[in-house]
Amino acid sequence: MSKHELTVRPGFRTQRDCRYHDFYVNGKRLSDILKVSDPITPFGWLGTEKVSRSELEDRFARMILGTEQSDLRTGRVPIFICGECADYGCGVTTCRVTVSDTIVEWSDFGWDNNYEDETHRIDAQLTHHFYFDREVYEAIFRPYTIVG
Repeated sequence: MSKHELTVRPGFRTQRDCRYHDFYVNGKRLSDILKVSDPITPFGWLGTEKVSRSELEDRFARMILGTEQSDLRTGRVPIFICGECADYGCGVTTCRVTVSDTIVEWSDFGWDNNYEDETHRIDAQLTHHFYFDREVYEAIFRPYTIVG
């Protein structure tokens, strides 16, 4: 098992003139690797009049870090969400996140929503597993959490 390099870089979505933080694995956009159309991560752009950006990012970061249970019925972790409203009902790209002492694994990529108990595979041919150094991984996602 070789480790992959996960980075977060600025992203831009022209449909909504939206800037966000995008995922790259070994220098390639994760959405391109997974062949996901119109992806946007939950980081760098969220927020409403009722819920602050930091509160929403905190929730997603804790799920990705494995310190909080997923709020999807399937228990999977959302990594790409609807770029218009962030509503799970529009569908979200998800994966299984497995955290060990030194490695974090992303695997079993699929498509979930908040009204079905079933995960739809993105592509039966895709069997990607990504292994990230836990220390580096946590350094990427901890800044999105609310300290306190």
